[in-house]
Amino acid sequence: MEKISVRDINFNELEKLSCQGTNSVVYRYNDDLIKIFKGLSLKEKLNIYKLYKMLDGINIEGVILPKQFIMKHGFLVGYITDFVDKYICVSDKYEVVGDFNINEYFKVVIQASKILREIHNHGVTVQDFSFENVLINEVGNCYYIDFDGSLYQGIGNNLVSYLFYDYMINYRKDKVVVGNNLDKISMLLSFFQTFFNRSIQYVSRSDYDNLASRINTLKNLKAMALLLWDKNENLWLKEIPYLDEVIDLNDKVV
Repeated sequence: MEKISVRDINFNELEKLSCQGTNSVVYRYNDDLIKIFKGLSLKEKLNIYKLYKMLDGINIEGVILPKQFIMKHGFLVGYITDFVDKYICVSDKYEVVGDFNINEYFKVVIQASKILREIHNHGVTVQDFSFENVLINEVGNCYYIDFDGSLYQGIGNNLVSYLFYDYMINYRKDKVVVGNNLDKISMLLSFFQTFFNRSIQYVSRSDYDNLASRINTLKNLKAMALLLWDKNENLWLKEIPYLDEVIDLNDKVV
């Protein structure tokens, strides 16, 4: 992958984006997105460098990976990717049930789920999955961004989303097992969070059942909700579905 020096970037020409990451500053320059790390250790940046070098040349439709490394004194300080024009994070676009078109939301989730399946088919574990890192453009196409926390052939950083951490560590007090189930559980948590506007562990069974009586997709996911509520179940040994397998596109707001 091509490398450029951070000194070659004129930051006065860049547009600082309103949506910023926790560990980075993000800019736009024409059709490029420029990401500069902040707060990461040298080891974390080195792992990101190794990860993207290994992923270089892998093409997965709907996945945006770096196309140029940004270096300073021989070390990675950021990277450049393609910019998704007229986008919004899935988590921002769909927040509270009843305030959005459920059928439209489900179509987006199906897209995201199928992309996740392809990511897994290429041997990558996202780890830090959330709907904050899934973009949707004005025509409804989904894109995965920010693979900094991913793991590929043993290379990567141990990063998970706050939503997953709050559920798995704070609620279940469970260990984290890296693998496809980690991403599937993260997607389930993101789905419920966006749908109910709160994490599934804070959704009462009566509230869930009330909506499930009118929405087939929630009926289809009831077993998964019960599994997520039960702290004694071993999630890592369970068969967690991809969401495109259970979503019913006949669901409507009623």
